Amino acid sequence: MKLQRYEAISQNIRDEFELQKEKHPERFKRRIDLSFSVPAFGLEPVEASIERLGRLGYQYAELPGNYGGPDTGNQTRLREIKEALETWNMKCSGVCPFTLPGMAFTERDSFGRQRAFDYLKNNVEFCKAAGGSYYLITPGPVGVGHPADSGDYSRSVAFLKEHARIFEENDIRCAIEICHRGAVPFCHNIEEARQYMKDVDHPYVQYIYGDMKHLLAGEPHLGEAIMNCGKQLLCLHLRDTCNGGAIGTGMMDLDTVIRALYLVGFNREGCYAVGEPTASACLRDGGFDPFIPYPEHIKTEIAQATLEYFREREEEVLK
Repeated sequence: MKLQRYEAISQNIRDEFELQKEKHPERFKRRIDLSFSVPAFGLEPVEASIERLGRLGYQYAELPGNYGGPDTGNQTRLREIKEALETWNMKCSGVCPFTLPGMAFTERDSFGRQRAFDYLKNNVEFCKAAGGSYYLITPGPVGVGHPADSGDYSRSVAFLKEHARIFEENDIRCAIEICHRGAVPFCHNIEEARQYMKDVDHPYVQYIYGDMKHLLAGEPHLGEAIMNCGKQLLCLHLRDTCNGGAIGTGMMDLDTVIRALYLVGFNREGCYAVGEPTASACLRDGGFDPFIPYPEHIKTEIAQATLEYFREREEEVLK
């Protein structure tokens, strides 16, 4: 029986994986570093999220960027957050912010651009102080699916060109998250993200932050997309199919994803597979709201399922 097109692509990735594993077994010894995105837990103290992840056996946590001013936000609780990380023998992998309208790189007036600068600068400095190594950005506001006007893209590029020094000064890598149409105004696929990075033209802004759900929306084949990203792929949000649930709860071909990750050298230090299922998907309430106080058992279940299933399939494909 002739394979379907996506099956043929997956088979090619599998064949190449087995070939390289046989020729260069040393490249497959180190396991992929696994983190979990704390914003997926909704509204709760970051220390509580770190404790949950630590009890489950995570070594890394992706912290939320929620700077609101000099007296509000996680940066005001840096000491408590660092103590929690130390207590549970964990590290911050990086920071995932919420770049909402009013503080995005595309803001048209000077007041909006100042808010965008303050938000970026303080969150990157928080990431550095917490021990993280990367900062996720969306070049436009989250939740706005179309450009406000013809100048949105150029304003975003100009803003980041001017302020990319913040990443260099703090030695934090900037990763562009590829998001599906409807979630952000541009950078919906790998080609668009690469063009944006080319236009910004800064060595610290040359990385891609993938998301299994979003990549599926913007690319023909998830495994092939990972191969196309190559070593520019810095992080990958893990979730299953379009419902956004924990991996292993849907039809996601995780084995092909893992094979592709190893083929691009994603198991090297500094790259992270980051759990980001949504509790709302597990509750089947039809959407994601980062400010919902989800039930404790749901938050623990999605984190545990992500860790256990990823490691299970990772060992299976490496046998």
